[in-house]
Amino acid sequence: MPSRHQPIGFLPVAHKGQYAHRFGGTPSTPLPVCPNCSKPFVTFCTLDTSDPRISLSFPFPELPLIYCMRCAACWYSFSYQLNEAGEMSPLQIYRGSSDWWDEWYAEFTNVLPVTNFDLISMPPKLAAIIKKLTADIPLTKDENNQWNHLLGHKRGKAVDAINQVGGMPYSIQRVPSPECLLCSETMQFLASLCNDEDAGFRFMPDAWSAQIIFFFCTACRVVSVIHST
Repeated sequence: MPSRHQPIGFLPVAHKGQYAHRFGGTPSTPLPVCPNCSKPFVTFCTLDTSDPRISLSFPFPELPLIYCMRCAACWYSFSYQLNEAGEMSPLQIYRGSSDWWDEWYAEFTNVLPVTNFDLISMPPKLAAIIKKLTADIPLTKDENNQWNHLLGHKRGKAVDAINQVGGMPYSIQRVPSPECLLCSETMQFLASLCNDEDAGFRFMPDAWSAQIIFFFCTACRVVSVIHST
């Protein structure tokens, strides 16, 4: 995983590279079932841990990033752990319905279409913009135009997030890094995912302002997930 000092991070691009990163599909280990809706978790992304660019110290060849968007659990923090065999089990998940928000996708598919992707280094100008946004520093007119152009993705859709692996995370709601449930250490940012038709990845109908953010504790093999809009 990129170190705490990695300033740039990477952007996924939709083509098959040397490593087996992919959106969608199913992992090599069985998917657990969401305790709240009794449906299988959905694999949003799988990272190939042999890729030195993400520097992920992990005993398994892949790290599946899973989540449930089919019940109220999607509006609350979620964490899961991988055991010594690479099997996943929930550590923290909301159980019940929600009185303050009722938008989730009960009809959500079990398996998202597979899109292979490679990683490219985030352009320094983009990294500088994200750093300013994260620190709530106003952008210049030129920077604002660059950011809006990136979010538009040349498709006429206005979005508020980007797909990103490692580096300094940009989150819509300035989500802080959580503490690991097991060791209480601050978790490392791993990836953020959003709808991106250019990359062939769309997981929520018309939800262009939604972002799923994944954090990771290497020592405990724990992934924490936050849904930001």
